[in-house]
Amino acid sequence: MALTFQFIKGGINLTLPATGFSDDLDDNLTILPIPSTASNQSVGQKSTKILDLLRITRMMNLTAEITTKADKSTLISLVQGAGINGGTIQLIYDGDTYEGYIKKITITERMGAGATVASGTYSTSMTRYTAVITFYEGVSIGV
Repeated sequence: MALTFQFIKGGINLTLPATGFSDDLDDNLTILPIPSTASNQSVGQKSTKILDLLRITRMMNLTAEITTKADKSTLISLVQGAGINGGTIQLIYDGDTYEGYIKKITITERMGAGATVASGTYSTSMTRYTAVITFYEGVSIGV
């Protein structure tokens, strides 16, 4: 069974073939450098103190294939609010469901099989797209 990314928000339900997935967790640590005074510099450098508040940001980089211009437009519509006020996007991947936001999409257009611009045989029906999507897991603060 091929893996897919399913995006749901409002009336939009878009499923794209998955070709890549990376999961990045970033703990927002607070670094507290302890100063040395003139009277204790001879003992050497003080250990840096770290405060861990467990404020972890989870970012996923998704790579998907888009085969139609309509699906490309639908994906762009998700980033632009999906025609509704507020709310997160639901991402379903490999049996797991995430709530969050798409921060960035990079869509690269490439010619499909048999499409060659030089020979003049290019047509939009041969066009395929690769999308790299940056998705942040999180909840809305209701603004």
